[in-house]
Amino acid sequence: MNSRCRLRSGFRLWFAGVLALALFTTACSVGTNVTAEVDAAVAATADPINAEEVVAAVAATVEAINAEEAATPESTAACPFGFRDAPVGVQPDDLSCVDLGGANLSDAKLNFANLSGANLSGADLSGADLIDANLSGANLIDANLASAFSSDFDLFAADLRGANLSDANLTGADLFEADLTDANLTDANLTDADLFEADLTDANLTDADLTDANLTDANLTDADLFEADLTDANLTDANLTDANLSHADLRGADLSGADLTDANLFAADLRGANLSGANLTGARLFDADLTDANLTDANPFDAIVAGAKRDGVIWSPLDCLIGQSTAEYCRP
Repeated sequence: MNSRCRLRSGFRLWFAGVLALALFTTACSVGTNVTAEVDAAVAATADPINAEEVVAAVAATVEAINAEEAATPESTAACPFGFRDAPVGVQPDDLSCVDLGGANLSDAKLNFANLSGANLSGADLSGADLIDANLSGANLIDANLASAFSSDFDLFAADLRGANLSDANLTGADLFEADLTDANLTDANLTDADLFEADLTDANLTDADLTDANLTDANLTDADLFEADLTDANLTDANLTDANLSHADLRGADLSGADLTDANLFAADLRGANLSGANLTGARLFDADLTDANLTDANPFDAIVAGAKRDGVIWSPLDCLIGQSTAEYCRP
């Protein structure tokens, strides 16, 4: 039967009933036995409905819809109506909310581009020029920004989970509340970058330059900051639990109120650093340089400072640093 002529199940049953009634009335008027005719009419017009087939069809449809939704990035606060396709001949200043997932944008000139809320998950932006670009609220999950060049980069609240930012120039970048979980920032230049309340859990910041960076309230749990330059960086109230800061340069850094529980500060340079009120429980400060550091009201319970330089440290008595209680005996 032509699909365009096929009746829906409800109409088929209704039509069968009407037809049967008509046959019955006609046949009765001439005295004919209509049982066979009615049965044939119903069978011809009302195909039996298989419940299992219906359930399977519905399940397949739902599965297809779910798969399509999973493949399509969710809308963001910056793009409440979802992403749009990049228009043909699009200008680099009009890319907000555009879907560029997986796109090859290596070495692209995107300076001053508005990519706010755009989907750039898995995109290749290696070597791209992103000077003054706006990527606030953009989805950059697993994106490759290796060696990307930028200045005053706007990545406010951007999703950079698992992104590759190795060797990227992010001088003065706005990474306020950005999610950089598991991101690779090896050798990245983050001088003067704003990472206030950024999430850098498990991020790799080996050899990164964070001079004068703002990491206030940032989450650096399990982050690798081996040989990172944090000179004069602001790490007030930052969470550095289990972070690796061995051989890191923290001269003049503000770590007041920071949580350094079980952090590795082996041979770290903390000269003139402010550690007042910091939690150093279980911190390992072997061979660290604490010259002129301020540890007023810091909690050093079980901290280990064997071989550390402590000349001019603002804290009395210094013996509190070696596995002593922070109660009466360790108050300055």
